[in-house]
Amino acid sequence: MTVVSFITTADHKYREFIKHVQIEGITLTRLSIETPEIQAPTAQDVALFSATYMAKELGKAVICEDVAH
Repeated sequence: MTVVSFITTADHKYREFIKHVQIEGITLTRLSIETPEIQAPTAQDVALFSATYMAKELGKAVICEDVAH
């Protein structure tokens, strides 16, 4: 079984994510830690930076999200 950590400090974001995303063979866990904030052209760019940064820092698979307003 592969473990992937969803990085967020917001309980509601994790609950909403696991309600809609279930992947066979992957166990999702939550890590409540801050990620560096960057300014980028798109929310996708921000999420990609955060996920790459945290995966390197933690040495494991992660998912990060960003919501554009």
